[in-house]
Amino acid sequence: MIEVYALKIPTLLEDILVDRLMRAVSPEQRERLGRMHSRDEVRRSVLAELLLRALVAERRGDGGSVFAIERGDYGKPYLRHMPGLQFALSHAGRWVVCALDNHPVGVDVEEKRPLADGYPENFFSPQERSELNRLAGIQQRDRFFAMWTLKESAGKATGKGLSSALVSWTLRYLPGGSIRLEENGLLIPHMFLRTYDLEASYSLAVCGAHPHFAPAVRLVPAVDIITRFVGGMRHA
Repeated sequence: MIEVYALKIPTLLEDILVDRLMRAVSPEQRERLGRMHSRDEVRRSVLAELLLRALVAERRGDGGSVFAIERGDYGKPYLRHMPGLQFALSHAGRWVVCALDNHPVGVDVEEKRPLADGYPENFFSPQERSELNRLAGIQQRDRFFAMWTLKESAGKATGKGLSSALVSWTLRYLPGGSIRLEENGLLIPHMFLRTYDLEASYSLAVCGAHPHFAPAVRLVPAVDIITRFVGGMRHA
């Protein structure tokens, strides 16, 4: 089953605590974090890796030892020491999300923003643009971000990113509520999509190689992750 997890970043997460958490991430990630200029992006990235480590530790039954996240073709991340476990991470605003499965998986979360100047039409197929153009205001915004996250999650699942998910793919909403991708009039095999409720101001979507999605997002308290790694850093 495709598992989906979400962590809400505390409103007041002090920089000194973030700096302590940074010591618990892998050296490779620490180097990347050191090049970031946005402290909000650092917070999200730190908690994303630590959430993944906590979930992997839960599966392995250990304390969450440090491991490197490798990058494959097109930059798709993977765990060399656990080739049977596939994962995807995403973060936006105050949320960090993670999807896990034994097959390729993708996840995307976006904070909904006003579409003051319209939307990037080159991201959507003609059919999708027609659907969006029939809407206006909040309805158009909500549908835009739903479609955006669905396509983004599909691009992450393939490992090719948005370059593979532009106008050549069309979202299809099938009877029964399932969502698939179509290319040249045919459904793409082994690509299934689902959206999840998170908060009204966010869109969350997951793409997997089969239709067996968890019925709901599992919320992971931020305090559990912070306590685990701040308290256990000397053992990492």
